[in-house]
Amino acid sequence: MTPHLTTRVPQVIDGLLSILGSRDLIHNENVQVLDGPALNLDMIQKDSICVAPGTIDQPGVLVTYAEQTSFGRTAYVEQVEVTIALASQSGNVAMKPRRDRVTALLGELQAGLTDNQVRVGAWDSITLGPEAVWHPVLSPQGATCAVGVTVVAKSII
Repeated sequence: MTPHLTTRVPQVIDGLLSILGSRDLIHNENVQVLDGPALNLDMIQKDSICVAPGTIDQPGVLVTYAEQTSFGRTAYVEQVEVTIALASQSGNVAMKPRRDRVTALLGELQAGLTDNQVRVGAWDSITLGPEAVWHPVLSPQGATCAVGVTVVAKSII
Protein backbone atom coordinates (compact mmCIF):
# COMPACT_ATOMS: atom_id res chain seq x y z
CA MET A 1 0.00 0.00 0.00
CA THR A 2 1.33 3.45 -0.85
CA PRO A 3 1.62 6.35 1.62
CA HIS A 4 -1.45 8.51 1.98
CA LEU A 5 -0.82 12.15 1.26
CA THR A 6 -4.44 13.18 1.54
CA THR A 7 -6.96 12.86 4.33
CA ARG A 8 -10.40 14.12 5.18
CA VAL A 9 -9.85 14.28 8.94
CA PRO A 10 -10.18 18.10 9.11
CA GLN A 11 -13.37 18.01 7.02
CA VAL A 12 -14.85 15.23 9.16
CA ILE A 13 -14.21 17.10 12.41
CA ASP A 14 -15.48 20.38 10.94
CA GLY A 15 -18.59 18.58 9.65
CA LEU A 16 -19.30 17.03 13.04
CA LEU A 17 -18.91 20.40 14.78
CA SER A 18 -21.26 21.97 12.23
CA ILE A 19 -23.88 19.24 12.67
CA LEU A 20 -23.77 19.47 16.46
CA GLY A 21 -23.95 23.26 16.44
CA SER A 22 -27.03 23.24 14.22
CA ARG A 23 -29.16 20.82 16.28
CA ASP A 24 -32.02 22.58 18.09
CA LEU A 25 -31.59 20.86 21.46
CA ILE A 26 -27.90 21.68 21.49
CA HIS A 27 -28.09 25.21 20.05
CA ASN A 28 -31.20 26.44 21.89
CA GLU A 29 -30.19 25.09 25.29
CA ASN A 30 -26.58 26.35 25.23
CA VAL A 31 -24.86 22.99 25.24
CA GLN A 32 -21.13 23.62 25.06
CA VAL A 33 -19.52 22.02 21.98
CA LEU A 34 -15.72 21.79 22.22
CA ASP A 35 -13.27 21.10 19.39
CA GLY A 36 -10.82 18.79 21.13
CA PRO A 37 -10.35 18.18 24.84
CA ALA A 38 -11.19 20.51 27.68
CA LEU A 39 -7.96 21.57 29.38
CA ASN A 40 -9.54 21.09 32.80
CA LEU A 41 -12.93 20.34 34.30
CA ASP A 42 -13.47 24.02 35.14
CA MET A 43 -13.86 24.62 31.38
CA ILE A 44 -16.84 22.29 31.18
CA GLN A 45 -20.28 23.81 31.52
CA LYS A 46 -23.35 21.93 32.74
CA ASP A 47 -23.83 20.10 29.43
CA SER A 48 -21.01 19.57 26.95
CA ILE A 49 -19.91 17.63 23.91
CA CYS A 50 -16.20 17.25 23.15
CA VAL A 51 -15.27 16.24 19.60
CA ALA A 52 -11.96 14.32 19.39
CA PRO A 53 -10.98 14.71 23.07
CA GLY A 54 -7.85 12.64 22.69
CA THR A 55 -5.01 12.08 25.14
CA ILE A 56 -1.58 10.54 24.76
CA ASP A 57 -3.02 7.12 25.66
CA GLN A 58 -6.36 7.47 23.85
CA PRO A 59 -6.31 9.16 20.46
CA GLY A 60 -9.28 11.37 19.61
CA VAL A 61 -9.08 10.31 15.95
CA LEU A 62 -8.01 6.99 14.45
CA VAL A 63 -7.56 6.69 10.67
CA THR A 64 -7.26 3.47 8.69
CA TYR A 65 -7.05 2.82 4.95
CA ALA A 66 -8.14 -0.10 2.80
CA GLU A 67 -7.48 -0.64 -0.90
CA GLN A 68 -10.42 -0.79 -3.28
CA THR A 69 -9.63 -2.05 -6.78
CA SER A 70 -13.08 -2.75 -8.19
CA PHE A 71 -13.16 -0.03 -10.88
CA GLY A 72 -9.86 -0.48 -12.70
CA ARG A 73 -7.60 1.89 -10.80
CA THR A 74 -6.77 1.41 -7.17
CA ALA A 75 -8.59 3.74 -4.82
CA TYR A 76 -8.47 3.86 -1.05
CA VAL A 77 -11.23 3.91 1.49
CA GLU A 78 -10.30 6.13 4.39
CA GLN A 79 -12.07 5.29 7.63
CA VAL A 80 -11.96 8.08 10.21
CA GLU A 81 -13.04 7.14 13.73
CA VAL A 82 -13.67 10.22 15.88
CA THR A 83 -14.21 9.90 19.62
CA ILE A 84 -16.98 12.06 21.02
CA ALA A 85 -17.55 12.61 24.74
CA LEU A 86 -20.99 13.80 25.87
CA ALA A 87 -21.36 14.93 29.48
CA SER A 88 -23.91 16.44 31.82
CA GLN A 89 -23.18 17.58 35.33
CA SER A 90 -25.06 19.24 38.17
CA GLY A 91 -24.48 20.51 41.68
CA ASN A 92 -26.64 17.83 43.27
CA VAL A 93 -26.29 14.06 43.56
CA ALA A 94 -29.28 13.00 41.43
CA MET A 95 -27.83 10.81 38.67
CA LYS A 96 -31.03 10.00 36.75
CA PRO A 97 -31.51 13.54 35.35
CA ARG A 98 -27.87 13.55 34.20
CA ARG A 99 -28.24 10.14 32.55
CA ASP A 100 -31.48 11.24 30.86
CA ARG A 101 -29.84 14.44 29.63
CA VAL A 102 -26.85 12.60 28.13
CA THR A 103 -29.27 10.17 26.47
CA ALA A 104 -31.05 13.15 24.87
CA LEU A 105 -27.72 14.59 23.66
CA LEU A 106 -26.78 11.19 22.24
CA GLY A 107 -30.12 11.11 20.42
CA GLU A 108 -29.36 14.53 18.90
CA LEU A 109 -25.99 13.27 17.69
CA GLN A 110 -27.62 10.19 16.11
CA ALA A 111 -30.32 12.32 14.46
CA GLY A 112 -27.68 14.69 13.08
CA LEU A 113 -25.73 11.79 11.59
CA THR A 114 -28.90 10.31 10.11
CA ASP A 115 -29.75 13.66 8.50
CA ASN A 116 -26.22 13.95 7.04
CA GLN A 117 -25.39 10.45 5.76
CA VAL A 118 -23.34 11.94 2.92
CA ARG A 119 -21.42 15.20 3.20
CA VAL A 120 -19.64 16.11 -0.05
CA GLY A 121 -15.93 16.61 0.54
CA ALA A 122 -16.08 15.15 4.04
CA TRP A 123 -17.57 11.63 3.99
CA ASP A 124 -19.42 9.16 1.82
CA SER A 125 -21.05 7.47 4.82
CA ILE A 126 -21.17 8.11 8.55
CA THR A 127 -22.56 6.25 11.54
CA LEU A 128 -22.14 5.75 15.25
CA GLY A 129 -19.64 3.06 16.18
CA PRO A 130 -20.73 -0.21 17.81
CA GLU A 131 -19.98 0.75 21.44
CA ALA A 132 -20.78 3.43 23.99
CA VAL A 133 -18.92 3.71 27.29
CA TRP A 134 -20.94 5.21 30.15
CA HIS A 135 -19.25 6.88 33.13
CA PRO A 136 -21.55 7.93 36.00
CA VAL A 137 -19.58 9.81 38.69
CA LEU A 138 -20.66 11.17 42.06
CA SER A 139 -18.36 13.67 43.75
CA PRO A 140 -18.63 16.42 46.37
CA GLN A 141 -19.33 18.81 43.47
CA GLY A 142 -22.36 16.78 42.33
CA ALA A 143 -23.39 14.19 39.75
CA THR A 144 -21.83 13.78 36.33
CA CYS A 145 -22.77 11.35 33.61
CA ALA A 146 -20.48 11.08 30.61
CA VAL A 147 -20.75 8.86 27.55
CA GLY A 148 -17.94 8.13 25.12
CA VAL A 149 -18.89 7.09 21.59
CA THR A 150 -17.14 6.77 18.28
CA VAL A 151 -18.39 8.20 15.00
CA VAL A 152 -17.16 6.32 11.93
CA ALA A 153 -16.88 8.25 8.66
CA LYS A 154 -15.80 6.56 5.42
CA SER A 155 -14.62 8.16 2.19
CA ILE A 156 -13.13 7.01 -1.07
CA ILE A 157 -10.01 9.07 -1.63
